Amino acid sequence: MIKGLVALSVFLLFVLAFGGFLGGFALLADPTGALVGFPDNMIDRLPVSTYTWPAVFLVVVFGMAPAYTGLRMSRALFSDSQLFPNIMAMLSISVIYLGWLSLQIYLLGWGHYIQTLAVVLCILLLLTGLILYISTNQPER
Repeated sequence: MIKGLVALSVFLLFVLAFGGFLGGFALLADPTGALVGFPDNMIDRLPVSTYTWPAVFLVVVFGMAPAYTGLRMSRALFSDSQLFPNIMAMLSISVIYLGWLSLQIYLLGWGHYIQTLAVVLCILLLLTGLILYISTNQPER
């Protein structure tokens, strides 16, 4: 059961990393947000003048960090590497992701299907992380 949860967690982390890289690099390529379909007036609701810093945040925090954690967790599928630090990293990324989505919805409103997919991904990451945390910390019988 644990290996299946680890495999699901790795998959979810790679999905998050793909989205982080895709969104971040798209905003770096066009800091006005037009490439990803943001309206011109959306930047006025944010505390930044361009999307450059949010793009860097996306690439680093939701691209590189989940990809690295996913790679580290995938090692646990094939070896006896430490799983606990990777579970904690996954839970940390999930909580940061939840905060990011909450702030995004608060500032910009709910209005795109990608937000719904992102919230579902976040909830799945949190749930699998919590289940892994609980199941790996059970006392031996």
